[in-house]
Amino acid sequence: MDLPMPWSSAMADPLLGLLAAIPSLALFLVNLYGIWLLRQYGAFARFVPVSTLEHVVPPYNPRGLEELVSTFHGTDYLQLLTQIMNVVAKIEQGPSSNALAALQHIRRGGGLTCAGMANLYFHVLRSNGITAREVYLSRSCFDTLDTHVTVEVKVEGGWVIADPTFHVGFEKGGRLVDAQCISQSLRNGTAADIQPRFYGPVRYPTRLDSYYMPWRILFTNVFVVDRARCPLWARIPPFRYWRGPVMYYQRDGRVSYDHLKFQDRVYFLLMVVLPVALLTIFAFALVAGVH
Repeated sequence: MDLPMPWSSAMADPLLGLLAAIPSLALFLVNLYGIWLLRQYGAFARFVPVSTLEHVVPPYNPRGLEELVSTFHGTDYLQLLTQIMNVVAKIEQGPSSNALAALQHIRRGGGLTCAGMANLYFHVLRSNGITAREVYLSRSCFDTLDTHVTVEVKVEGGWVIADPTFHVGFEKGGRLVDAQCISQSLRNGTAADIQPRFYGPVRYPTRLDSYYMPWRILFTNVFVVDRARCPLWARIPPFRYWRGPVMYYQRDGRVSYDHLKFQDRVYFLLMVVLPVALLTIFAFALVAGVH
């Protein structure tokens, strides 16, 4: 009489499924922790080098943002800047990537930080047909305490800063300039030539002359932000890597960008490699469990 073997086929398939589920769970937890870390350090985006930031204009879809235009309407970017800064009366954490949510928040008496102010102003400008882009500044990459978010507007063929936190622009030699110009001035030793142009008192309370750190060093790293609105499926891995937010930076032969290249590899690992590996292992476990 033949006795059943301890490792019979009836036991093997469920066991294979269980063994596949264990590394799957481990990878899932590692992936979640990695994504959390990227968010904590402000690096939850793809970093893309370009030869010049001059021609970077993120795509924009104004659909669904009619309420912004009915609240803030105009053809002059400085007029719109003053309107917004007279509506937001205090500084506090609020919606920083959803302009409509930010609008509802301030109508309830809430405030915004620089990220929320920049995002709201950017959407107001684009909704009113004015070419603009969000710009992320960082003294030290991946240190979220030494960062600032501002806005650049296309004026007479060139970009100029219109800052919705400090109500200023910046000029060099009497001409308004963009963030990359200030960054290059830092590198060539002419940063002292950059001077703020204050556009007058507003309700929003932050002022450049009382900022907690020397403002010029914020321009050490300049990124143009592209968070084009995309369908829900494109916001999840692995599709997020190609369709999600992008941070463009201008290459400079005098600067090493190894830290940004490394971050982008980590982002690819967490957004593409690990999720695909998870799906593969899960599919294997599922097939093993069925058979």
